[in-house]
Amino acid sequence: MIIERKYSFSQIKQNCFLGYISQAVWLISSKVKLLEQSWENNNYSISNTGGTFGTISFTDSKEFIGVAFSKESSRNPFSISQKSDYSYKPFLNEVPDNLYKIATEECLQYMIQGYKGKNLPIITSAFWGNELNTFVNEKWEDALTNGLFIYHNHFLSFEKSLLQWQSYYELSDADIKQIRIIVSKISLTGNKLLSLDGKILSYFKTKEEAGNGFDLFKEQLGVIGIII
Repeated sequence: MIIERKYSFSQIKQNCFLGYISQAVWLISSKVKLLEQSWENNNYSISNTGGTFGTISFTDSKEFIGVAFSKESSRNPFSISQKSDYSYKPFLNEVPDNLYKIATEECLQYMIQGYKGKNLPIITSAFWGNELNTFVNEKWEDALTNGLFIYHNHFLSFEKSLLQWQSYYELSDADIKQIRIIVSKISLTGNKLLSLDGKILSYFKTKEEAGNGFDLFKEQLGVIGIII
């Protein structure tokens, strides 16, 4: 069984950048250093405080594969209701060979946990896609319930995702205006560096007085190739 949804590579990756940059802006004036979103090369990771986390690996050929683990999932092998041995492989059935390889080499490496004396990737759901569609190998509702809900904002349109991140991080309309400009300049393929102009930098420097400060913002954006 393969179920598809009209969520494209560009939509999902842009919303990953959107969420990550929203977090970086929030960190400037926040007194709490809570990093729920991160990037490493072409891998985007997200987590929440409820024990759900996941990673999406993107390719320059506009494909991606993502995985998630939910502590609350009935598929969680650490649950006392689970008696059988665990394998992540059923979640990757029907995945194209090239993306399966990327999954084992990239995103699954972020999901490793200790289980029965071994360190291995533990996931409770997975999805993959291309420039047109997103796919799962089960009912979409089941995939969401078992971990993909962590990517809820990433499956939305850009504008709806922007509103969700604004609400989550309690960002101002002025913050959102600057975030919109930054995200619009990011290349979704390749590793092109981006420099921000002085007006944007001046705006964010005014926000640092009470929180983590501008240096952390600078560090976070540098990870995704935005030079300040």
